[in-house]
Order: sequence, then structure tokens, then C-alpha cells
Amino acid sequence: MKNKEKINIEEKDSDRIRDLKGIWKTLVVVVSISLISFHLYTAIFGLFPNVIQRSLHLMLSLTLCFAYFPLKKQQKIQSYIPFYDLMFILIITISCIYIILVYDEIMFNPMRNLSKIGLFLGVALVILILEAGRRSAGIIFSFIAAFLLIYAYYGLYFPGIWKHKGFSFFVILQTLYHTTNGIWGLLLDISATILAVFAIFGGILLATGSGYTFIEVAKFMTKRSIGGSAKVAIISSSLFGMVSGSAIANVVTTGNFTIPAMKASGYKNYFAGAVEAVASTGGQLVPPIMGAGAFIMAEITGVPYLHIAKAAIIPALLYYIGLYWSVHLEAIKQNITPTSENNKSNNVNHINFIKIIILIIPIIIFLFFLISGYTPMKSGVWGIIVAFFLYLFYNWKIISHDIRFLLKVIYKICMTSADTIMRIVALLASAQIIIGLISLTGIGVKFSDVIVSLGKENLFLSLLLSAIICLILGMGLPTTGAYVLAASVLGPAVIRLGMPPVPAHLFIFYFSVLSTITPPVCAASLLASGLAKSSWVKTAFTGVGLAFPGFLVPFAFIYKPALLLTGGSILTTILFLIMTIIGIISLGSGIVGYLFGSIQNIILRIILIMAGSLMFIPKISINIIGLIIIIFIFSLKYLKYKNIKIKQYS
Repeated sequence: MKNKEKINIEEKDSDRIRDLKGIWKTLVVVVSISLISFHLYTAIFGLFPNVIQRSLHLMLSLTLCFAYFPLKKQQKIQSYIPFYDLMFILIITISCIYIILVYDEIMFNPMRNLSKIGLFLGVALVILILEAGRRSAGIIFSFIAAFLLIYAYYGLYFPGIWKHKGFSFFVILQTLYHTTNGIWGLLLDISATILAVFAIFGGILLATGSGYTFIEVAKFMTKRSIGGSAKVAIISSSLFGMVSGSAIANVVTTGNFTIPAMKASGYKNYFAGAVEAVASTGGQLVPPIMGAGAFIMAEITGVPYLHIAKAAIIPALLYYIGLYWSVHLEAIKQNITPTSENNKSNNVNHINFIKIIILIIPIIIFLFFLISGYTPMKSGVWGIIVAFFLYLFYNWKIISHDIRFLLKVIYKICMTSADTIMRIVALLASAQIIIGLISLTGIGVKFSDVIVSLGKENLFLSLLLSAIICLILGMGLPTTGAYVLAASVLGPAVIRLGMPPVPAHLFIFYFSVLSTITPPVCAASLLASGLAKSSWVKTAFTGVGLAFPGFLVPFAFIYKPALLLTGGSILTTILFLIMTIIGIISLGSGIVGYLFGSIQNIILRIILIMAGSLMFIPKISINIIGLIIIIFIFSLKYLKYKNIKIKQYS
């Protein structure tokens, strides 16, 4: 592989993980290869019985988690695994093997009293799963789980509708450890089947250089566009984020290239960071892959994956139209030249189409098998096989002379994929404990009742409250964990408001995704500001401004279901789409403060933002009012612009 094609996909998020050496590195390599081999074997030749599949998946993944993540992030980076973490790994291994041994009992008599050994292992595994979640994603899961454990045990002492009979310690633990309503539930099942294969699929695309290919494609597409460096960031980050499924990993990977390029082009440092954060975040909204979100949503709702991917097309398009338009206006405002003019040394006139084909064909194969009726897991396996053999074919001359090159690529694929899987498992296993407690106590139903009762009076207020809760629950969490947590609490409530499952869950998913750029805990913006060497406050709030149309898109498709391609005529869909795009253009002009020249009048900018917001409302009469205001202001600014030009040339 050429040096310029190398992209640092192994750079981890903002966390400080151990830099293991010697026997410790050998241990994690063996476990990582075992994890990937286990999932490829079961995906091709058939899954083990459900709890057995999940327990082996959990055991290998948590082993990596405690091997990599230190007890404290701020401590000195370690090159070894401490004794206490080795003890934790041993307890996890015994706890998971114990579940395999009592598999028949779990299937036929799950509420039979646990033995003393079972009780100890159950308590230990619950604590260690929450600790793995804390180390990989922060304290929020542990905090919520602790509250729910208290609520489950002391429910009799809570006031009003939140009161319940309370559950004994043994019932709580039995539910979590000895049934498929707790740790071994649906989320771990999704993780141990579909998401594991998808992680390997994404890992092989990333490990074989797709990150650089995405950037090459983006440069080629924007080479003659004003302010092209920021548009490179938008396109490359949307493509990379679609595959990676992590806004933070996306910022680290593409941001190392795009943020310096934007700053060199003339963008302010905080604006460059904001563009990268918003673009990286939106990648998870882009079908057909949508990170891991679409697969989880399909399993939770029971709606076919392709139906969800189709519904997500127009919302993702609207999100990026809003970002692209705002960046375009800022480039004109700052007089930033096209990429090809700004960096003469960058050869953007030619692009290696063979590498693009190698990247695209596996995704096409994946979609082909999905459409043909194969499961997402089997479709992902075919995508993996095709991607691997295409890469072998393209690099055959190198491989035939140096087999070590192939071994290095396989090693990188295994390590990249295993890293993704362990992070997913730490999140979803923790979330599964929370969901088990929510189900046991009935707090989800009570929460749903509150929102539904509010919605009877005002649907918009209920949706707004749901959106705010999604943003709060998602603070500091990766998107997968944020969505799962929000869906468990808000999913039933939003559906009871009269929403079909797909719009309801897409609404929750959107705001779970947007939580990564929403202050005060905005992980993507914080990381981007670090790369841009800018104020995180300026970066975060600039990002919210750039993404503002994206915050309105979920309300638009709730009130205009035709935007999800799930109902209504083609004409209605096109009309709603045009109206919404006009609204986005008006919003962007008001937020950036540019329309045929700089807009100095703050009142005029507010009017543009308000008029643009009216275009999202599903009433033609209101849309017409907004449209008239927008046309009037655009005409006024255009005439003023023409007069200035005439005077300049006269």
C-alpha cells in the first residue's frame, strides 16, 4: 500500500487505551482473531443456540474491553494488563461459561432459584458489564443502572404513579442473569449476530484504505467548487460515517485531513471544527448502511431493514443540503477559492476509479443479497467475502512477492473489527441491563403515560419534550448506545402518540445522533475543536447553527410522512421536498448571514430563519406565507446586489 493511502484507522477515540506490549499484546491479538473467527464461522455455518452464542460473544468482547481500557483514563498509558483486570477477565470467563452449562435450565425453568455460585457470578457479571460500559463510554450507563436498581428494590417508597410493589434482590438478579429478559436479551442477540458481521464488513472496508478513497472522491467532486475544502469534509465524512457508525471515530479519521485543509483555505478554526463535527455526525443518518442504527432499528421495530433504509433517504439528503448550503454561503462570504486553486500541489484532476469500484462493489453485493431475501447477516458475509477477494486481486502483485503484506492486512482487519465489536458490546450489554430493569419495574410504561397525556393536548409539545430527552440521554454516549437507551424509554411513548414505528424510531434516532454535537456534552464537537485548536464553545455552537435545519428535519417527516417515502403520491412527496428545501435555504441564509451579500441587519436574519421554519409545517397556507416572505427578501437582496454590480461596472 502506498504511503499516501495509509489512513490512521487504528487511532482510537478520545479515550486513552493501553498500549500493550509483549505477551499482553499477543493475548489481545489471539482474543481478537478468535472473536472475528467465531463470528465468521457462525455466520457462514450456522449460529449456536441463542444464549450460548451471546455468552461466547460477551466473554470474548469483555475480555478485550478490560484488556484495553484502564481503570482511569487520566492515568499514565500502560503497556501491561494489571492484576485486578486479569481477575475481572477470569470472573467474566467463568460467568459466561457457567451460563453455557446451565443453558437448558435457562430455557425451561429460568426463574428457578440460583445457586450460591450462580448468585455470586450474576452479581459480578452485572457489575463488570456496567464497569466496561463506564470505561468505554462514560459513567452515564452506570448511573442510570444504579438508579433503576434502587427503583426496582425500593419501588414501594416512590411517590404517585412511580410507586410499585418492589422486587427482592433475588428476583432482580434472576431476571438479569438467568433469563433472556436481562443480559442475554435482544440487544446482545443483535450484537452477537448482525452487528458483529457488520463490524467485520466495515472493518475490512476501512482496513483496506476506504478512508483515503472517500477523501479522493470528495476532492474530485468539489475540485472546482467555491470553498471546496469544507465540501470535501462534508462528502468524505458522510461516506466514512455511513460505514464507521461512530461520529467520534469519524472526526478522528477524516478530521486529521480535512480540518487542516479547511484552515489553510481560509476558514476560521472553530468553523472548520464545526463543519467536520456536523458532517461526521450526519454520516450515521446516511443509507444504505447508517452505521449500526438501521440494523438495530429493524430488530427493535420488526420492520425490514430495507424499508428503514428507504425511509431514511430524503431526511439524510435534507440534512446534508442544509450543511452544504451553509458552508457554500460561508465560503462566498469569506471569499474562499476552490480546492484546485487553493492547493496546486494536490492533484485532484485524476481519480483512481478502480479503487472506487473495489469500495462500492461489496456494498452493492450486500444490498443485492438483502433485496434477494437473504438476512442482513448472510448479506454482510457475502459483502465481506467480495471485499476481501477484490482487495486481493487489486494487490496481487504485492502479495505474490511478499505474503507478509497479506498477513498485515488480515491482522489490521481483525484488530479494527474486534475494536468496533468490543465497544458495541460494552454499550449494548450495559443498555440491556437497563432495559431489563425498565421492563421489570414498568417505569417505561409510566414514562410513556406522561408523554402521551401531554400529547393529547399538544402533539408538538410532546415531540419537543421527546427530542430534548433524547438529547439529554445521548450526552456523552456513542450513537448506538444513545439510540438504544432513548428507544427503550421513548419508543413506546412516541408510537402511542399515533406515530407508526418507522417515523417514531427515526425521530428518536435522529435526535440521538444529534446529541453528539449538542452542548454541553458534545463529544464530536469537543474532539473536532481539539483538532482545530479552537474554542470548544465556539465550535459547538457554530455546529448547532450549521446543523439547525437537521434539528427540524425529524419534525418535518413526522408531520409530512411522504418525506419518508412510506405514503402519499409522488407529487405530494416532491411538493413537500421542494418546500422543505426552500425552507432549508432560507434557514441557512439567515444563520450564516449571507444572501447576495452580507446581511448586517439581525432582524432580517431572524425573519429569514422564521420564514424558513414555516416551510417545515405541513399546512399549505402557512407554507405559502413563508414562501412569500422568502421570495420578497430574496428579491430585495438580489435587486440590491444587481444595483451594486451595475454601479461597479459603470
